[in-house]
Amino acid sequence: MKQNLLKEMEAGSKNALLKKRIITHYIYNGSSTITDLAKELDLSVPTTTKFINEMCEDNYINDYGKLETSSGRHPSLYGLNPESGYFIGVDIKKFAINIGLINFKGICGNQDEHTVQVRKYTGSFGRTVCTHPKLHKGNGN
Repeated sequence: MKQNLLKEMEAGSKNALLKKRIITHYIYNGSSTITDLAKELDLSVPTTTKFINEMCEDNYINDYGKLETSSGRHPSLYGLNPESGYFIGVDIKKFAINIGLINFKGICGNQDEHTVQVRKYTGSFGRTVCTHPKLHKGNGN
């Protein structure tokens, strides 16, 4: 289903754009109830509920349980599934590459620095090539 959402976003479908707005809201504001989300996005509660249910089925959003209130029904709190998407950052330096991974909730995963060997490639294109021992399976030539 995740591939479908990406394709829908590329096509500019209205449903995909609303789901993108929901994801963006949760990235910037954290978890919230359907009522609060509906108010924030200027959508009806039934429409918001429909999208939240779809996104829960697709594992983009988690139901984090009931919110404690002083009276009335206890609404459910929804938020992003941190494992449903990642941001990757790459910092390329002269002799190293830094790679960082952050999930949808802004929690850092792995950060690694890899030293690379830079040498002139003598093949027909005459280009500069960077190699890393873990990625390069040849003899280094």
